[in-house]
Amino acid sequence: METEIQAAFKSVQDRVNKLTNGVDIQQSTFEQYYLPLIRKYVEDKSNKDGPYTIGFQGCQGIGKTVLTTLIECILVEMNFQVVRCSIDDYYCSYEERLVMSGRYIGNPFYQISRGMPGTHRYEELINMLQRAKRGESLKIPGFDKSLHGGNGDILEEVRHIEGRQDFIILEGWCVNIPSCNTEQFVQSVRRNDHVNEVFEGLDPEQEYFPIVLGYLNEYQKIWQLMDNKTLMLGEDIQWIAEWRIEQEERMKAVKGVGMSVAQIEEFIKPYIPFTWLYYDLELGAAADCVLSIGRNHLPTALKI
Repeated sequence: METEIQAAFKSVQDRVNKLTNGVDIQQSTFEQYYLPLIRKYVEDKSNKDGPYTIGFQGCQGIGKTVLTTLIECILVEMNFQVVRCSIDDYYCSYEERLVMSGRYIGNPFYQISRGMPGTHRYEELINMLQRAKRGESLKIPGFDKSLHGGNGDILEEVRHIEGRQDFIILEGWCVNIPSCNTEQFVQSVRRNDHVNEVFEGLDPEQEYFPIVLGYLNEYQKIWQLMDNKTLMLGEDIQWIAEWRIEQEERMKAVKGVGMSVAQIEEFIKPYIPFTWLYYDLELGAAADCVLSIGRNHLPTALKI
């Protein structure tokens, strides 16, 4: 199997480079980290009749889209039927999110334009995954983050997917993040000085974050549909801001519009305490595969 995966990698390198706007994946990096990951997926799929669903979690800008694009291209090259999508595709509309920010006025976790649990059409996502598992046709929505000055909105176009799929890949910053109660959450953020400082600046009276936890409980229904939970874990959670700035600059180079650095720095703060839930080993978040990522976005370790 390794020979087949390596051959597929060589065949898709140029395609992946174009799809990721010039990202080159070195042979050594592929063989040490990505090949064992893909081998795990293919081996698991061989023991499963229906579609094999993979949930990718990782903070903003860490490189989820690059890696999932590579995996999709290789699996397709190996003659598998593959659907790759982001939880971002299921964001609520711009108008719906404006209504939500008004409903939770004063709540810093819902004054940002998007991202928090509750800002997605999660029931529609659950329905898509259930249809996929039954081998039915699918409609995958689209979302353009550059619209409304970087606030984003739903696109009219949808992707039509026909026939039974072998792999479903879902990626997103909050994918697979575990739920917890309010006491567990506060104890968790206090275990990291940076995370605790951000949290206290956002919610000093600890009155707003339980709303997020309530929505996060609903999202567990999505994670339960995953056959594999893969985590891309940046070695330092403080790198999130600079990674997200890099990501926005790439988008602005393509779209011509996007958020400023100051806007991004404020935008990213509400995510950090909840992203930390996957870093905090005392919470015991479950992951089948953990890929450690260095500051340069390259993997440094893989645990399966």
